[in-house]
Amino acid sequence: MQYRSLGRSGLKVSAVGLGTNQFGNKVDLETTQRILDGALELGVNLLDTADVYASGRSEEFIGKAIRDRRDQFVIATKVRHKMGDGPNDTGASRQHIMQGIEASLRRLQTDTIDIYQIHGWDDSTPIDETMRALDDLLQAGKVRYIGASNFAPPTTSTWADTTVQSKTSWSTPTLITSLAGMALGGLDQRCI
Repeated sequence: MQYRSLGRSGLKVSAVGLGTNQFGNKVDLETTQRILDGALELGVNLLDTADVYASGRSEEFIGKAIRDRRDQFVIATKVRHKMGDGPNDTGASRQHIMQGIEASLRRLQTDTIDIYQIHGWDDSTPIDETMRALDDLLQAGKVRYIGASNFAPPTTSTWADTTVQSKTSWSTPTLITSLAGMALGGLDQRCI
């Protein structure tokens, strides 16, 4: 397996990552365990999940399956989508991010998320609020790297520009994936 640096960081991730959106849905716990065993044997260390996958069961299955070998995997999870019926159970607000991280940590049975990403742009939340919440999670040691997933190209640039131009000491996102970049087989290189 080849390994690459994640964005501009020193974190090494496998060139092939394992998407887990069917864990807890079409894939049961026993099969999840076998898939993760096989991935590890092949050298795959990057697991991509999200709180919304199978209503949290994807994270739960991963937590149970890698509990005794957590340090061998890089877990990337995401927050943004609807996780309940309340008005703050969705979005990229500080409230939802803080609730989301605690729930993901609990489901994944870990103290730290390796890569925590916003799972799509949120028009209703100021980007400053989202960035401050993510930076606070970094400072608290609950996440190691931050990023964004499924951003359309204009919002990818908006987030990158906001981070660069900010007069605060926010941490820079390690990766931002855009929908167009993914469709074309690449990433917005200016942002990673």
